[in-house]
Amino acid sequence: MASFAIHLAVGKVYSKYHTILDEREFVRGIIVPDLVDNKDQSHYTLKNRGNSLESHLKSKVNLRKFLEENKVDSDYEQGVFFHLLTDYEFFTNFFDKNYIRNVSYDDFCKDLYYSYDQTNEYLEKKYYLNYYDFEVFLKQNIKKDNQEKEMKFQKTFVNVLPSEKLDLFIERIGKVNLTQLKDDILKKNNL
Repeated sequence: MASFAIHLAVGKVYSKYHTILDEREFVRGIIVPDLVDNKDQSHYTLKNRGNSLESHLKSKVNLRKFLEENKVDSDYEQGVFFHLLTDYEFFTNFFDKNYIRNVSYDDFCKDLYYSYDQTNEYLEKKYYLNYYDFEVFLKQNIKKDNQEKEMKFQKTFVNVLPSEKLDLFIERIGKVNLTQLKDDILKKNNL
């Protein structure tokens, strides 16, 4: 999943271009899907993930299933939808396809968590992110992730999140019209 910093940065950009009545609820919706134990359930992950890393990543989020089960008529639900959209786009359109085709899932995860460590401070400063409203939840989640990383990762890492590309991604997703996208997804049989 995209890091909390990425999700919050994209949410900040989104709020510049769109009206949000209750920004606190919107932000709560943005972070809640990653605070649960069963992220497959909160992200509507497909059961059949395929045999390649590319298909595995593409199956992590099912936007259509989410929209079929939720009305998305509150700022909180819009935040959840926006979180899922960000993860979907992050895992299907952000990473270099050659890299994804030639790396194992374990090495991808190692590179990704290393990259989060390299970019979080940059994102916090550039997008003026603050976590005070959700500090307890985020600190618990980040501490758990860091403990798991320390036990697993003993390799040379690759930063797969170059800041320029990340900024372009954040800006592009932040401009998405969620209402239009919701209608498009429900009319089509994809995403």
